Amino acid sequence: MAISPQRLTIYLYSAHRAVIFATAQLSCKVNAWCCLCAKAETELIGLTKRVRGLEEDFELTDSRLQNTSTKLEEASKASDENER
Repeated sequence: MAISPQRLTIYLYSAHRAVIFATAQLSCKVNAWCCLCAKAETELIGLTKRVRGLEEDFELTDSRLQNTSTKLEEASKASDENER
């Protein structure tokens, strides 16, 4: 059974339209993923900045705690010496 040229043209045209439609859908999905990736990257940058800030706050607080502990220890020794 041979396919007529007209029927073959119709099949090819249908296949061509299906490819165009699938390409358009794929393009939309790729664009959506790119948008999501850009949003995720922006959020990651924000979170990284926040973590850096928290680390700096921690270091400052740790330094203050060490200084305060040292002063408390010195005050405790001075108090003990005064009691003697």
